[in-house]
Amino acid sequence: MLKVTLIEYVILALISAIAIYEFAMLMIARRQKLTKNVSRLWTHAGIFVFAVLFALYSLKWLEYFNALNEEKLHGVALFNWQFLAITIAMGASMIWEFIGIYEARRSGKTKNTARFVSHGILVVLFAGLFYTSIIKWNIYVKALTQPVEATHVSMPVPPKTAAK
Repeated sequence: MLKVTLIEYVILALISAIAIYEFAMLMIARRQKLTKNVSRLWTHAGIFVFAVLFALYSLKWLEYFNALNEEKLHGVALFNWQFLAITIAMGASMIWEFIGIYEARRSGKTKNTARFVSHGILVVLFAGLFYTSIIKWNIYVKALTQPVEATHVSMPVPPKTAAK
């Protein structure tokens, strides 16, 4: 589980770096009056926020998984809705932005190849992040279905014999 989480953090670092870079370049372009687009700023800020949230939930997930065999957590199920919601929001933002740049290039509104490539990379990184999430979920389910080691020994009590 730790190895998968580390891979996730590398992917999240790359996603965050691209989102911050795109955000900074958009701010520069806005200052130079080259663009008036605000939605791209919000999208890249959102992608960064979702990446940070994903990293935080991934850390909590790792803490939970490491404590899974402790008796106090036996029988407690962790729902994957946090990852699902963040993943859907982050993926939708990335795909929305990629489709937007594709349409702008196709219609001739922009010739910015770097943006097109960076958004393509974001979508590929997102696919990798989604895959690691599936791997983590499978590891978690497998850990839940394994028998739990007993922390105490129970002695059978012999049945009472009826007095004659």
